[in-house]
Amino acid sequence: MKAVFVYILCLLFVAGAKGNHGKCDFFDYGILVHSCQGEFVGKLQNSKQPHDDCFEIFRETQNCLVNRPIAFCYKDNVSEEELKKITQEELKYFGSESTYCDFGGIQAIDSMFEDVEQDTCVEEVNETVIEKCEHSFYNEFRNNPSSPKLCNLSQEIHACQRTLLAACREISMTKFRDHYEPPYCLTTARDIEEKSKEILAGKSHATFLDVLIPLLVVSVVIVIGLCIGFCRMARNEPKQQNNVEQPKNTVQEQPKEEEAESVPLKTIVTTEVE
Repeated sequence: MKAVFVYILCLLFVAGAKGNHGKCDFFDYGILVHSCQGEFVGKLQNSKQPHDDCFEIFRETQNCLVNRPIAFCYKDNVSEEELKKITQEELKYFGSESTYCDFGGIQAIDSMFEDVEQDTCVEEVNETVIEKCEHSFYNEFRNNPSSPKLCNLSQEIHACQRTLLAACREISMTKFRDHYEPPYCLTTARDIEEKSKEILAGKSHATFLDVLIPLLVVSVVIVIGLCIGFCRMARNEPKQQNNVEQPKNTVQEQPKEEEAESVPLKTIVTTEVE
């Protein structure tokens, strides 16, 4: 009965948890952030002077972050003081002007390898390897922020960076903000825009699998725990029965009388004669 109660609590927790973004779960919040980044890419591509306009476009993107995902997900769920703190943290995590106007919004990873011992990596990761991984995208973005090549190049640098980071076990992936990268592919950007409108209209982006998978994981853990508990109980039952029956056998068993010490016959006869 206790296990069933714990199981129900776990299901309620997983089904009701909305993540770390106020009333929004991780998926909805990420879509809203990406929608702002999509506007950043779109405005750069439509600008006649993208390099000169990038600073202003980045400021507009920051305002979008504050007025869309942060305001929608947090505003009615936290105090004003807490909202200010969250806004500062999210803006910092979102990235700087240099990240967007010099690197196209895709974080460079060279600094993440500064204190990493190469013997902890399954393959050598040095400046040359990193530069080769990132050069094509960064070079194309700096030459032409509206280049159609950035769609494929953004996917290539994303996969390459993750491969290099995964090669060294000392790297903390929590510092890698790859899920906040701007969408450079038009189809992806349009899909994100449509989903963001649905979220703002009150329709969650979280799919059935997003809810089902955590439930299945919790269910499997609970079932395994119950099986282990039942197995231990089954093993302990015979021991308990033996411990109960043992006193009965002890009571029924009669104590053996001590045998009288036998005296040799020769000794008896000698005594009588004297």
